[in-house]
Amino acid sequence: MDPLPSVLIVMDQHPTILVVDDDAAIRAIIHRLFTAKGYCVREAADGITAYACAHHETPSLVVLDLGLPGQDGWAVASELRADPNLDGIPIIAITGYSYSAAISAALAAGCQTVICKPFALATLENAVDALLHQN
Repeated sequence: MDPLPSVLIVMDQHPTILVVDDDAAIRAIIHRLFTAKGYCVREAADGITAYACAHHETPSLVVLDLGLPGQDGWAVASELRADPNLDGIPIIAITGYSYSAAISAALAAGCQTVICKPFALATLENAVDALLHQN
């Protein structure tokens, strides 16, 4: 009797977005937006948890609040960029700090895009789509 042919199962992997914000309501809104679009969404409420989550399951993209308690978003972005396993992950900063020094510091820390709060969800959606589909 012939052996059964081997079967290769390919799972359709959806990009994973790590949403980091200390405001649970903002995380929930962003979570709903991107899960409705088919993305896997992970959440963290602080910088230390965000870095641990990124190590546990490497995200395709990070949406990162800059004004986090403890380790702020600038430090998280810098840590991600310093880690050779995580340095290529696109980072979108979302922030209430709309002054130019804060925005410049976010870009210098490795964020590709900075979106100031309050923002339209379509602005975030367009930024995510652009960064994930630029390759």
